[in-house]
Amino acid sequence: MSLRVANNNVSLCHSNDNLTPFGTASQSSRFIRSTPEGAILPPISNRFTLETCSTTNVDGAPKAWWMFQFSFLSAFITDITIYYREGSAYRMDGFRLYVTNTSTIPPDGYLCYEDPDPGLPNITQNIPCNQLGKYVIYYDTKGDVLTNTGPLNESTAICGGISVYDKLFNFINNDLNQTKCASIDDNAIFEVYNTGRNFFAYFTPVILLVGIIGNSLSLNVFISRNMRCLSASTYLATLSTSDLLVLIFYVAVEWLRRGLAYLVPDSKLYFLDINGVCQIQLYLSYVSRFLSAWIIVAFTVERYIGVCHPLHRRYICSSKSTKQIVSSILVVAIVIVIYKPILSGVYKSSVGTPYCTGSKEHDFAAFVLDSIFAILITLVPFIVITVLNILIKRKLFTRNKRQKACRVITEESVIRLEFTIILLAISICFIAFNTPYFVFWCRNFLTSKYVSRYVDNASDANLQYWRGLLYIARTIFYMNYCVNFFLYSITGTSGEKYVCYSQWILKHYRNATTTNIGKI
Repeated sequence: MSLRVANNNVSLCHSNDNLTPFGTASQSSRFIRSTPEGAILPPISNRFTLETCSTTNVDGAPKAWWMFQFSFLSAFITDITIYYREGSAYRMDGFRLYVTNTSTIPPDGYLCYEDPDPGLPNITQNIPCNQLGKYVIYYDTKGDVLTNTGPLNESTAICGGISVYDKLFNFINNDLNQTKCASIDDNAIFEVYNTGRNFFAYFTPVILLVGIIGNSLSLNVFISRNMRCLSASTYLATLSTSDLLVLIFYVAVEWLRRGLAYLVPDSKLYFLDINGVCQIQLYLSYVSRFLSAWIIVAFTVERYIGVCHPLHRRYICSSKSTKQIVSSILVVAIVIVIYKPILSGVYKSSVGTPYCTGSKEHDFAAFVLDSIFAILITLVPFIVITVLNILIKRKLFTRNKRQKACRVITEESVIRLEFTIILLAISICFIAFNTPYFVFWCRNFLTSKYVSRYVDNASDANLQYWRGLLYIARTIFYMNYCVNFFLYSITGTSGEKYVCYSQWILKHYRNATTTNIGKI
């Protein structure tokens, strides 16, 4: 008796979330050019072809099976939907469906379904399972009841629910073409991609222009003779400087590579992809991004001490100590990202075009160090800033109630309150503008070849969709480096213009005693 299994398409889903990117397929044997992965990839239908299906050999084997193994620990399968080859119900007669924790054949796990006799099964079925397991196995020993040539499994698609952990993992890792057991609207994909590219290409120059002008004006104010004695001014002047460097060495370069190339396809900017220029640009962009994030953290800590522990303010929040803190952050930034130029270089693409990227020989080391760097400038600052801001807001609320009751409001307390409000606005915007891009970074991290066993087989349409969303998130992220100028104005006195706000600060500075002001 001969044996043959042909799987047309398999998709594992939670409701409409596809799990096939998070595992590998295998089968009892292969027929001609088919592979087990043919049962995973689109299209999902009852139509069978050798090009889109996985098929076992007709070799007389007594059993046939197709197996899917999850790349994570396990999944809770709530139900399984099967689409079999049209007109071939007699070939799936007597099949069984298992969810197991081992790859043993015959399967020794939970039997979700066994086709009953008499009669032929439907070629499209929804089978409840509600079982936790690591493997989904289609198993058949009965075979073709008409020709007696052995089991055949042609055209399957499996959709099932997952546990809460796996649902979160899949939400971060899913791709559009594999999120539904249905076809995807290519026009919608193109629209998302086109919108993202245009948003990035046209809006990033505006961010650059506004950011460079705004940060330059802010820097000029904070380093002026009357403002430089304020500890808060030192932080804000350093933040303006680092944001300027980020805009020049990171945002502008990214726009020249991706935005200008989109608007003017024939543009060639090979000067960015020269050894030496490549390493210096990457190094300065990493240093400035680290400095920008941690200056906000340091400013937050300073304001926390000034608001919640005022007795320690004179030792930690002085102008001298502030300069020491800023210098320390700069030294740490210079040292901690020294790996980037060492592990980077200029390489040529398959068509001979040079491009600046990480070293191919030290790919894993660069991945680990870049991941640590990303966490240090996003997740760690997020946590510190969020916790301290909550404590600051709580203390301010309590203090304001007490001051209103005593009707005691000094000029010094007004200035401190202004700087604290500025800090809160800056830190909130930092988290808001960084979060979307950080989410995409997490997705890329979890689906990378060093973290996940899943090898990305997404179609060009899927990649275009995610790239479109990434361009939008990237542009929002860039806004973090140009928005501070507006925050200084909005959080100033009664929404006056920035110049008027600066004059207001200077006036109160002259009236306050030098000793007290130096401790702010």
